[in-house]
Amino acid sequence: MKKLAGTHWGANLDVLKTMYVGRIRPTLEYGMAATSTASKTQKDKRNRVQNQAMRIMTGALCTTPISCLETITGLQSLEERADIKVLTQAAKYNRLPEHPINNRTRIPKRHPELKKSSFLKEAKKLGKEYPELLDQIPEPLQQVSLNPPGKKGPYI
Repeated sequence: MKKLAGTHWGANLDVLKTMYVGRIRPTLEYGMAATSTASKTQKDKRNRVQNQAMRIMTGALCTTPISCLETITGLQSLEERADIKVLTQAAKYNRLPEHPINNRTRIPKRHPELKKSSFLKEAKKLGKEYPELLDQIPEPLQQVSLNPPGKKGPYI
């Protein structure tokens, strides 16, 4: 992005934003639901990459507040996107009755002395914090057979 942008020449905000959203952000968000319990230091490293990208897009100085950069670029913070991904993943687990995590959500906690955070704990906390997002969960899809009617064997 630095090579494409300059203070008086180069790509504009729309091109740089498209590049960030299409190439860089998916790399940052890969496995974000699984790493929801990562340390603050690890989450800050991801945030620094997005903050630097927003500064490149806008040409802003380091002293520009991050909230202003998010408003100008129209990007969500990575914390908000991580929260949405955790809630989405928890909803997927709850819709699959045979999934092991679905069973764990219904069983009471066995080790209350453990202090380490878990995916389930994060999902429950976020569900209480953002109940409006839980209302947007889609209906479960019907399962489709892999074999078309009249054919024998696996469908390739």
